[in-house]
Amino acid sequence: SMSARCLDVPVSVYRVGQISGDTENGIWNTSEMAAMMIYAGAGRLKKMPDVGNEINWIPVDVCSGALVDSVLKSSFDLSKSSNERVYHLLNPHVISYEMYLSELRSAGLEFDVVSGKEFIDIILSTTDIGNPLVKLS
Repeated sequence: SMSARCLDVPVSVYRVGQISGDTENGIWNTSEMAAMMIYAGAGRLKKMPDVGNEINWIPVDVCSGALVDSVLKSSFDLSKSSNERVYHLLNPHVISYEMYLSELRSAGLEFDVVSGKEFIDIILSTTDIGNPLVKLS
């Protein structure tokens, strides 16, 4: 009779943070919340909330390159146990939310910084139905 054998298949986990547009053209999915805030908040409403998370976005081409390199390297390294095969793909260069707002202004966007409550109230009361943030209300 044939006995059942248990195969130990090595598994790796790749955790990715916020992926942004590529380093070549900056093209980004506009339905992503971060991109929508730049376009719809700073661009169309001319308002941005005064609080937000630190920015550590990773460009899609950098992320995909790191992912391929990691997969190729780890697939040949079977000496690592499963709890050592977890990889975090994040941008090591982190900037504060305040610096992010400053960079948006440096890029030519003109907007006022308002409280989070005021920002939500503006979205709820806007008549600009072309603004994608209206869908969130």
